[in-house]
Amino acid sequence: MREKKIKYLHFLSICLCFSFLIFILVLYKINLNKEPIKTETTAININHNKMIDIEIMRSNQYLITPIVLCSSSSIKTYMSYKAITKKDSSQYKYIENNMIVNEKGLLIHKDYNEYIGIALGSYFGSIGSMYEIILDTGKTIKVVKVEAKGENHTINGCSQISDGSFIEFVIDVDRAKSYYGILQGNFNNFDEFNGNIIKINKITPVLEL
Repeated sequence: MREKKIKYLHFLSICLCFSFLIFILVLYKINLNKEPIKTETTAININHNKMIDIEIMRSNQYLITPIVLCSSSSIKTYMSYKAITKKDSSQYKYIENNMIVNEKGLLIHKDYNEYIGIALGSYFGSIGSMYEIILDTGKTIKVVKVEAKGENHTINGCSQISDGSFIEFVIDVDRAKSYYGILQGNFNNFDEFNGNIIKINKITPVLEL
């Protein structure tokens, strides 16, 4: 009787060990089939490498700062970029190093290619400052300050004294006329820019923080 009991316990031990081994193998197979957890990191290049700048923007890794709206005018005037002739000025250098003229005659940033060059007053900071302008039509215009409006032409460094506008596109006039037709002094006449301004955000890529 005792021998039978010992044999039974021995058999039970073997079964338990076998079951445990199967359990371990099943767990191992499950872990093999799992997709590894992906960890994304963003390297910040202290030399402000332009290719990294582009990826930063595509990844939406930038600081969005709402600023007080100083004018809601729908008027969006323009000026010729060729009128900026002082070669040692920050605006001339910025345009020369960072902007290109597209097929529409607009100045577009070489790296942040959704950003259009415009003139803004001192309220909007230094040359190179970037903004997104939201219109009541649901459109968003992304812009970069490439020209500074004179203090004597604006109210508090914001809106134009003559017409209340604060956006002034900096363009190649001949190419813009060829693309858009009659400009009539106001880019609000064209669907892609039409609308009253309801909000403005300052955009700062993380590499500039």
